[in-house]
Amino acid sequence: MLQDGEQPRSSAELTSMPTNVLEQALITRTRQGPVRWDMRLTIGEAGDPEDDPTLAWPTDRKELTVGTLTISSAMAQEGADCKIIRVHFD
Repeated sequence: MLQDGEQPRSSAELTSMPTNVLEQALITRTRQGPVRWDMRLTIGEAGDPEDDPTLAWPTDRKELTVGTLTISSAMAQEGADCKIIRVHFD
């Protein structure tokens, strides 16, 4: 099973990309087959910031793989019916 991973981009790349680049990439990628990511849970410790997701916790925090997120299709958000979301748990 193919697992999709992180694809870091430089600041220059990010500023030159259209605002919907991730949406379009997801649509294109799902046409090749389901997209899968490991769902990772990081266990925080006392003093770790909980109200600002831009602040990274120390790298020594315990991490667990708790499942796999699979997206089998995607569509443009503009004009989409976002009320119908199907979730399947294995």
